[in-house]
Amino acid sequence: MFEALIVVCALENGITTDKCIGLTDTWGPYRTEENCQIRLNQMGNEIKNNPLINLYVFSNLGFPEYIVPVVTTCISDNQESA
Repeated sequence: MFEALIVVCALENGITTDKCIGLTDTWGPYRTEENCQIRLNQMGNEIKNNPLINLYVFSNLGFPEYIVPVVTTCISDNQESA
């Protein structure tokens, strides 16, 4: 099974800062890495396009100039699907 994770960091003056937030998926886990990757793309689009999610991310990072995803990954629990 796979779980989707995105880590977003603040970008100030063109430099990535250490102000970061991890966003985990609430729909998973997923049986295949492919399905997890599809969800990562959806989550990325939601971060960019959903005003409430965007506000949540920016407010938790102290309203930086920009935000940038530094990690987008599917984490495996290393267990075989039944």
